[in-house]
Amino acid sequence: PPPAAQGASHRAEGTVDAFDAKAGTVSLSHGPIASLKWPAMTMEFKIANESLQNALKPGAMVSVEFVERAQGEWVITNVKPMAMGQEASTPAPAANAHSGH
Repeated sequence: PPPAAQGASHRAEGTVDAFDAKAGTVSLSHGPIASLKWPAMTMEFKIANESLQNALKPGAMVSVEFVERAQGEWVITNVKPMAMGQEASTPAPAANAHSGH
């Protein structure tokens, strides 16, 4: 199948796992993305510019917009921090069940 239209913007919500300021990349553990038919997963994104990195602290819950700049190159163009408790899918205690893995 052809790739998604160039420049199409997608949204995801997730948690920042790691941020590499030198490389300008962020590892994001995100929920399913219907517009791409992606399941929930953890993957690396590039960031469009340095001004976005302030919101990308490890452990932060964020809502992001991203585009495919080149084949397989996913670039975050916008980041909005999410307040704790806005996440409706799982109650907080369940999140701690995975600590230590």
